[in-house]
Amino acid sequence: MINKPLYCLVKATAIAATIVAIILTSCSLFRTSDDRIFYVGNHPELYSIAVHSMLGIRGHSEGGITGILPPILDILDTDLYGRTLFSYSESAMMGGHTLFISQTSDESYAYFYFLDNFHSFTDDEMTSYANREYEWWDVNHWPEHIVAELKERNSWNQPINHDRLTRVGISHRKPDPRPVSDQQITLIYGAVFEDDAFVRPLDRVILFAIDDHGRSIHAGFGARNLRYIVMLFNPDESINMDTGIMEILDPHNYRDQLREFMQQNNWNMPLE
Repeated sequence: MINKPLYCLVKATAIAATIVAIILTSCSLFRTSDDRIFYVGNHPELYSIAVHSMLGIRGHSEGGITGILPPILDILDTDLYGRTLFSYSESAMMGGHTLFISQTSDESYAYFYFLDNFHSFTDDEMTSYANREYEWWDVNHWPEHIVAELKERNSWNQPINHDRLTRVGISHRKPDPRPVSDQQITLIYGAVFEDDAFVRPLDRVILFAIDDHGRSIHAGFGARNLRYIVMLFNPDESINMDTGIMEILDPHNYRDQLREFMQQNNWNMPLE
């Protein structure tokens, strides 16, 4: 768990080392403006739901001849009310192999039940559930009990509960509005995990969500200490060091933990 008071005790040398790391890397590890990163598949409404539903999703993978690989997205099932069950895979920081459910969509927006619309599989689960006869990404043979539980959470074959809907704009690329500087994120991370301040303090930061009042949540991963964290910043880039930082204990099963974190930080409530 995070020792939050460390922020108040962080040494000047640690901060200086972090700043040097930022300058040396030019922040290139965190974000990219590569024009090749666009989803070119047939279901941008489903792609848009996937990249807005989970921590650590970028909307693409790295590799191949071009250096950029598209995600693998397959429709698995539909219900009487137009919901769609689909699979999505990318080389993500968290949840690279995931089942999602979309509630509905129109020309401009896609709708889903926030934090209830996915099930993320670990690499070990992928290995244990798959067998020589079936490969999920080829024939969509997914564990029936997991599919049934996910469908139940998402009112499968029942009328859509409009009070539970979250709306996102349909796009062919995950939006990157950059509400907080990489420098600020790195300094906060280095202050909390002081032992990492001298050795590449943070390997990746991915924007998760921005609420209606300008608060933003970012997912971060430190490869040296194998820690996953989320940070919630105010519109002025400030952060509450008591409640605004949380370590994700399980990168594939964090829905309840993240929901409580957002409630503690007054997510989507008017600013005081």
